[in-house]
Amino acid sequence: MDTQIHPRAADMAVQHRKPTATFAQSLAPETPSRNTSSDVLIAVMGVTGSGKSALIRTITGRGDIVVGHGLNSTTQKVESYRFPHNNINFFLIDTPGFDGTTTADKDILGKVAQRLESSYRNGTKLTGIIYLHRISEPRMQGSELRNLRMFKKLCGDECFRNVILATTFWEQVDEQIARARERELCETATFWGDMIERGSQIFRVGKDQKSGLAMLSCLAGKGNITLQIQDELVMQGLHISQTGAARAMNKAPESTNEQFAAQILVSEEQRIRRRQKQDLEPLKAQRTREWVQKQQAEDRECTREQQATQSRTSELERGINRIQVKATKQQNDFRERREIQKAQRVRDSRIKRAIELQSLYSYELEKGNVKIKIKSRSEQSRANRRWCQWCGRTIGVWLYYSTPPPNPHN
Repeated sequence: MDTQIHPRAADMAVQHRKPTATFAQSLAPETPSRNTSSDVLIAVMGVTGSGKSALIRTITGRGDIVVGHGLNSTTQKVESYRFPHNNINFFLIDTPGFDGTTTADKDILGKVAQRLESSYRNGTKLTGIIYLHRISEPRMQGSELRNLRMFKKLCGDECFRNVILATTFWEQVDEQIARARERELCETATFWGDMIERGSQIFRVGKDQKSGLAMLSCLAGKGNITLQIQDELVMQGLHISQTGAARAMNKAPESTNEQFAAQILVSEEQRIRRRQKQDLEPLKAQRTREWVQKQQAEDRECTREQQATQSRTSELERGINRIQVKATKQQNDFRERREIQKAQRVRDSRIKRAIELQSLYSYELEKGNVKIKIKSRSEQSRANRRWCQWCGRTIGVWLYYSTPPPNPHN
């Protein structure tokens, strides 16, 4: 049965509705009033002792950040640290660790929720969250699993793509064992599996600054997000005890048998998914082959149609050429006939004119109006040469006829 926080007690412990001036003033120098294009706000969260302050100190190089080495929790309030890098103002927000020694988890949730609510009301949104986990832990404790469920409800499913799940303290455990633990975290849905499926990324945190800068660069390219708890507190107007994170925290821890049964169920579901994926691979390959064969058949059909079209086009071009040759021949024949007819008309006109001249010359010669003085025999032959009045050809030479010459064709 879920335990509920009394609203009055929560108001007294958290006072999340009206942030105090001391809290806002303490964070003012390190936090922008509103996001700009060069501001990236990243919250670092995790259980106590996971290395949150050490990571921020390694990245920023600031010596004033206190890193705890004792049994008690060191970070007791939300702190923000500015770190300019590659023309980007990174603001790393250090949060108190859950499962601490002196502060209850509900009070830590109240501090974190108060900071998130006040920043959201001021127009400042987070870009991402880095969640740290000690890889040296041999198993996931019940309190840590409860805090992980609370963290998931605090973020919301839509924000998992802006979450980095980082493991620390790799130097304290054998690498093969650490790899096996990391693989179990990634493959188990109740741990990190569901977040990874929704876009969360895995990183390993080392002792140097390189791994921290890699995480900052990964989150710098993402857009700002609105966490589920910010939407519940500001937009929906819920009390902190009514948020999904508070309900997940107040939920009674499951017994070992129930956890084991849940893990078995998740493992069985994952096995079924893998089996289905393996069964679908041959079907997918078969469908791919069928699709390729269909595409090849369509390509062959298109090729045949193109060849048939080209053949028809060539045949039409040859027909057009034959028609053009025939038309050219007919034009030439028509032109030749016109030339022959024109020559025939010229010839007929000349024959007609010759006949007229012959008749006129014969008449004038008969009347004695034409006097021919013959100087030689050749001139006499030329002067007395006559043409046929019927066909126009030369028919001989004569000096004079009292009557028209006879028709030589009779």
